Amino acid sequence: MALRYKTRNDKQFRFKSSNGIQHSLSIDIFSSALERTHKIIDQIDSFEVNIAEVLGMRNLSAFLGELYVASLAKESKGFY
Repeated sequence: MALRYKTRNDKQFRFKSSNGIQHSLSIDIFSSALERTHKIIDQIDSFEVNIAEVLGMRNLSAFLGELYVASLAKESKGFY
């Protein structure tokens, strides 16, 4: 099931790096990273081990955040 997220109409995400260089990424990268993360979560859900119970809420939150960051890095071809 495709999830619907609220997004802005901007097509680019613009930001300045710590060394002052301006960058921009397509906003679609963030949506693609979310889709990739959901696919990974679906795979994890099929495990016989209850990951949420093993990790606990605090570690589960960090784990899901890291999944998204890894997906974002992959979708942005290592830019993030």
